[in-house]
Amino acid sequence: MALMQYGSTAPDAELVILYGNCQIPFLAHQLACADVNPRPRGYLCVLNHAASGQAVEQPSVADLARCVLYLEQYEYRPRAEVRELLRSGVPAGCPKRVFPPLVMHSLWPFDVVAQRMPPDARFVWGRYPMGDAIGLEVAALGLEIGAAVEAYWRLSAERMPDLNALLAHDLDRMDQRDRASDVKIADHVRENFRRRHLFWTNRHVSIDLIGELGARLYRASLPVLGGDEAQGLERIRLGLPALGDGMGDLQVPIHPQIARTFGLDYVDETTHYRWYDQRWTFHEYLRHYLAADSDW
Repeated sequence: MALMQYGSTAPDAELVILYGNCQIPFLAHQLACADVNPRPRGYLCVLNHAASGQAVEQPSVADLARCVLYLEQYEYRPRAEVRELLRSGVPAGCPKRVFPPLVMHSLWPFDVVAQRMPPDARFVWGRYPMGDAIGLEVAALGLEIGAAVEAYWRLSAERMPDLNALLAHDLDRMDQRDRASDVKIADHVRENFRRRHLFWTNRHVSIDLIGELGARLYRASLPVLGGDEAQGLERIRLGLPALGDGMGDLQVPIHPQIARTFGLDYVDETTHYRWYDQRWTFHEYLRHYLAADSDW
């Protein structure tokens, strides 16, 4: 499979190379929308991960030689092989900008890297790719679904961590990433996460949030790429609807106790979250998850 590329795909086009997680195609799209450079320019995405069982895709030596700007997502746990390939492969003196990842763990404190059901032909990441430690523990007890739901509520309440401490840790990490980057985003998250549904999972976000990061990355790139800032930002705004309303098909439901503690304006117990082609409240999602339900 070819690497994702936005803007020009001409073989002699200049390249802006973006490295990072699944957020970078959304950023590349925005930068390509803003670009009206008379010379062809493409925006090449190099992901730091791959689907299960597949290798991480890498650009060719020829692609690296065409790089006029290297945009690197800050990594606090570097996946060094691909990153170092890019750093050493772009032309000497190639400008570089570092931008932060968008990460929020405190909304899902029981999140674990464990699938409830394995991937299949329809769901390549699995029907329930986001693990819930309490849910997995309860499911292993083999209880009837009503008893399992009751057990989940009891255990999740008993083991709920200090949520305000977790939030403070999240925001502190955002500040650390900002300090290590040329682009800042923590201020926007602080001001808006309680009143707007910015985070859909711990790393997948709404179009509003990825759009804000894209606009800031565009401004940081202007001294290298050139262009009119106001016109470029307007082209980004007009191009955002093509990306839908956010990243992917999953909005991990937020535990009602967490929503109350943080005072989230956009969540109550009747809120329906997107789960592929379903729309479930937290309570409905919990029943499906505990039962490993595939009848949908």
